Amino acid sequence: MDKDEEETPFIFRSPFPSNRRDEAIKRNVARIERDLQFIRSHGYDEFVKYRDAAVANRNHRSESEDEEDTATKDNEHLGSSFEGSLRDYQIFMLERARDQNAIVHLGTGMGKTLISIFLIKEFLSRRRCRKDDAGAENTTAAAATKSHILFLVPSIALAVQHTDTLQANLSCVVATACHTSSHSSKARDEIANADVIVATHGTALDLLRHYPDVLSISKVDLLVLDECHYATRKHNYATILKDYYHPLPKEGRPRVLGLTASPLINVGVHVDDSLLHVLLTKFESVMDARLFGFPSEIVPDGRVGKEAEESVVSFDNQLDLFDKSLPPQPLCGLLHKSRKKEIDQLQQLCEEVGLQVTAVYASTLVQEIGRNEFEQETPTQFQNLKSYLVTVTNELNRLIKEGRAGVNGGHTDKMQKLEELLMVAVKPGGDLADQQAPVGIVFVERRITAIALYNYFCHKRKQHEDCDHDELSQSSAPSFLVENDLNGSNKKDGHHSKKSHGQAATGPCYPIKCDVVVRQATQVFKYLGRQANYKQQSEVNDEWVHQTKRIRTIIKRLRCRETNLLMATSVVEEGVDVEACSFVVAFDGMKTIKSYIQMKGRARQKNAKFFVFVDYASNKSQPLSLSNAQTIENVI
Repeated sequence: MDKDEEETPFIFRSPFPSNRRDEAIKRNVARIERDLQFIRSHGYDEFVKYRDAAVANRNHRSESEDEEDTATKDNEHLGSSFEGSLRDYQIFMLERARDQNAIVHLGTGMGKTLISIFLIKEFLSRRRCRKDDAGAENTTAAAATKSHILFLVPSIALAVQHTDTLQANLSCVVATACHTSSHSSKARDEIANADVIVATHGTALDLLRHYPDVLSISKVDLLVLDECHYATRKHNYATILKDYYHPLPKEGRPRVLGLTASPLINVGVHVDDSLLHVLLTKFESVMDARLFGFPSEIVPDGRVGKEAEESVVSFDNQLDLFDKSLPPQPLCGLLHKSRKKEIDQLQQLCEEVGLQVTAVYASTLVQEIGRNEFEQETPTQFQNLKSYLVTVTNELNRLIKEGRAGVNGGHTDKMQKLEELLMVAVKPGGDLADQQAPVGIVFVERRITAIALYNYFCHKRKQHEDCDHDELSQSSAPSFLVENDLNGSNKKDGHHSKKSHGQAATGPCYPIKCDVVVRQATQVFKYLGRQANYKQQSEVNDEWVHQTKRIRTIIKRLRCRETNLLMATSVVEEGVDVEACSFVVAFDGMKTIKSYIQMKGRARQKNAKFFVFVDYASNKSQPLSLSNAQTIENVI
């Protein structure tokens, strides 16, 4: 929203920001032009057939997702009920939160959400007692001054997770406010009538600004801020507290409960006690709450305080003695200008993980990429792009086939170390995990890396399933040597290599069963998973790499051991309750102390391992080394 729109009174303001309005207009114009072009080329009757097929397919997928979502709510344990008693340190925290505003600082997996649930139960009980004391004659007045419990979260994934958990453990109405909830009158009515509102910070701020009759801090009994370390600077957490909480008189403010595993997002290794005291005092002031950590007077029991074993995995990019440059891009004008950044991403991917992963991913892009109609990419430019991706696939495979891709069969040393580590880590009862069904997460910095690694490991597993054991045992040919043509057909190459990284994975069953979770997977390239015509759109299936996946489905598959490895960006790093992992890998190292605490906190199984990848020969200093992260954590 530009400055002029901000200054316009809300009642006269356009329902959409100008940038969103312009984008919507361009999208609609492109869609109409596409339909008209299809009708001119194939006739109206053919257009109706394709349109109906696309709509039917979309409805079928939607119904399948709804059925799956319903089954997930019924059967999976995302919203599981908590049974048994609180542990001593949780009771300690709960007692403090009963009497005052409190920030609960506990490690990942130590039950911060459970503490919040017990506190919410107490506030709901108090509310019911007040209503009973008021008597039936004041029912109308009570309804007019309905109060809420507001549970703020930093992401939609966390909103879904906490809604499920609260619904399973509370006897009250729980509503979710995220994404477009504030734009729907029906959703606003549900929020206004709810006892507990789970809201993303952006939607909560929108409701507070524009719909005070739906949500007002003065009508909130308890304000819970999950991952409250974000309440700094211009973050929406800080804005909500500054503009709507602190201006209220103290007696009119809600109780505040903050939850965090890392109260400071980014502090240097040289921070001393005095500076730390200043930072934490400022944080407490913003939150209007006191920070409580694990009580020193309580001795941890056998279920608490066992942290993952931490290790550094060193790799040396200087050992990658092969050319990692992609083929030259087509001349200016032959490709749409929006594609340059995307191809640059592909080049960065090749430099990081090597030829093998990039070749497999480029081959997948040929199948799934769509024309960028909204920015007027012409059919010729789009065809040139697909031709270039085919060239990339075939050229990288040729280098591997000819033995010009280094000693690791096209992998960088970093990628080689990762695959070797994972092949051991997922092995039941292996050296790295004594569980019968170990599961783990690989955290990466960029979405394209997560998707490409997922694509590669799925590709390897599928090839092992398609080949019989005898064929694999008699051949040392790398399974990744595949050439593509523009129609997407695959031709296996029978070349035998004396040294192949693929040999490490031969056998009747490839042990890595991978999944991926990133934000907006379909936006890495324009437009993935959204093909240009109705026929292609109707052929999109669930096996496509670039698709928006449901968090519930991903976690269910991991918990049921349908998968044992998750490629993820920071969407899982924080808060999302994935299975307690046997191992966690920080593939791109660590940037902040928050990242270190959050990633390590996912490794909660007995004898779990935490691995940090470090470029041994890099001249660039690491943003945060493992030893420095450990030092800072101890100081905090």
